[in-house]
Amino acid sequence: MSTTQSKREEKKYICCICKMPFTGYGNNPDPVKKRGRCCDSCNAEKVIPARIEEAIKSWCKG
Repeated sequence: MSTTQSKREEKKYICCICKMPFTGYGNNPDPVKKRGRCCDSCNAEKVIPARIEEAIKSWCKG
């Protein structure tokens, strides 16, 4: 791991969904939020299900 990576992973960020601190790179919160980064928990519990729901709705319309 490079020095740049280890410094970024040590820095704490705030999840744009639950407002809790997390370390690492975070995740794209779209479609739940349009900006920011979200923690792994919100990604798994909120973002991925929302993406699946959008995909199903899109597929059913098609």
